Amino acid sequence: MEYSFGTRTLSEASGEERAAHEQPSTRSQARPPRAAKKSSLEVLEPVTDIFDELDEIVLLFELFGVERKAIRCILDGDILLLEAKTEDRLYRKEMLIEEKLAAGSPRLNLRNGVLEVRLSKAT
Repeated sequence: MEYSFGTRTLSEASGEERAAHEQPSTRSQARPPRAAKKSSLEVLEPVTDIFDELDEIVLLFELFGVERKAIRCILDGDILLLEAKTEDRLYRKEMLIEEKLAAGSPRLNLRNGVLEVRLSKAT
C-alpha cells in the first residue's frame, strides 16, 4: 500500500482560515448586541456587627441616609437579605445565619442611621 500526504505551507492554511472567517454570519446581520443600562446608584455593602445573645441574634447595619420605608429585610430559611435604598445609594447584604431560628419575621429598629435587626432563636 502506498500513502501520500499533501504538502501545505503556512500561508495556504492561513488563507483558508481567512476565507472561513470572511463568510457573512447571520448573527452579525441581526440586531446589535444589547448593552446594560448605566445606573447612577452606587451599590454598597453596609458595615455589619453581629451579636449572639441567649435568646436571639442581633445584627447592626450602618445605613446612613436611609428612611425606614426604604428598607427591605427578608429571612428565607437561614438566609437574611437586607436591601435599603436612598436617592444615590443601594445598600445590599446577604448573610447566612447558622443558628436555628424561630418562625417569624425579623424585628427592625432604625435609629440615627443604624438598623437593628433581631432574630429570635428556636427554643
